[in-house]
Amino acid sequence: MVGLYQAYQRGQTHFQVGDNNNLFDYTYVGNLADAHLIAADKLSSPPLPSTSQETLTPDSLKAALHLDRALQPISATVPPKRVPTCEARPLGPYVTLPPGAADIEAAFNAPRDPLTLAHPILRSRFDQFSDNALELAESSPLQVAGQAFFITNGEPVYFWDFMRVVWLALDPPSSKSPSGVSERAQRPPWVIPRSFGMVLGFLAECWASLIGKEPGFTRYRVGYSCATRYHNIEKARRVLGYEPKVGLEEGVRRMVEVSIVFVYFRNLFYPAD
Repeated sequence: MVGLYQAYQRGQTHFQVGDNNNLFDYTYVGNLADAHLIAADKLSSPPLPSTSQETLTPDSLKAALHLDRALQPISATVPPKRVPTCEARPLGPYVTLPPGAADIEAAFNAPRDPLTLAHPILRSRFDQFSDNALELAESSPLQVAGQAFFITNGEPVYFWDFMRVVWLALDPPSSKSPSGVSERAQRPPWVIPRSFGMVLGFLAECWASLIGKEPGFTRYRVGYSCATRYHNIEKARRVLGYEPKVGLEEGVRRMVEVSIVFVYFRNLFYPAD
């Protein structure tokens, strides 16, 4: 947030490096803390009730984790939506209703737990829960101690889209704007190709080394903003039971509110010269 706020203060929110086709993962800190607490609770629990770790087999792991069924999509920001199927769908204006019309419409309107397992899933041999991976695993995937888990919000977004969401949260629409949209949102982005950004970053680093200052624009920042970085959190969801409680939209709102309060008190006690 510090870097985003500095770019906001310098009026650099209309710059974009790269084509913005790279997905990134962001995680609200409350979800991260919640995952740590869940993992701590799971440390003392056995892998399976009345089953020792030595007797675990790929078949028993599949039964315990329901590995043959896909998990429901993350719905912390966007509410879950029901996809119509041949067995559950809303019925339109029919001349003659299809067989079992009442059951089809009732199945679509019936309440559904978003945590229930979804459609069957097919796994490749490179999957962490494939038969090959389970057989070669040195320890049980159900064991929490010594295991590595990816913890994210499970909502990959395009890099610069997330930046703009934060900047627009810092700069809400003004009542003076006739269109009801902030001036910052109306300003078109200035897109800098990645290759040209690397050249500018190199020149900025050279100039900063000559004058003895920290460069504000570097090749590392260009590579970071153009990289694709998002992770699979299926293991955390199945083994830990982790589900993000705060979505990205709500997380941005909380982050911006805290940042504004922090900046206010910083300026109050440490005014700029």
